[in-house]
Amino acid sequence: MPIGIMPLLAIYTVKDQDLFTSTEGQITLGCMLLAVVLHWYSRNALVAILVSLSGYIACINFIV
Repeated sequence: MPIGIMPLLAIYTVKDQDLFTSTEGQITLGCMLLAVVLHWYSRNALVAILVSLSGYIACINFIV
C-alpha cells in the first residue's frame, strides 16, 4: 500500500477506542507499537505483522 494510506488506516482503526484507560485499548496500542518497532529493526513487514497480530490475538484471548 502507498505510504500515505497506511497511517490513515491505522488512525481509522483506533479512532473510537480509548487507548489509555481501557485494557483493550492498551493492548491495541502496545501491539501497534510492537509492529512499528519490529518493522523498524527487521525491515520485514511480514514478520512485524505476524508477530504483532499473534500477540494481539493472544492478549485479547488470555488477558481480557
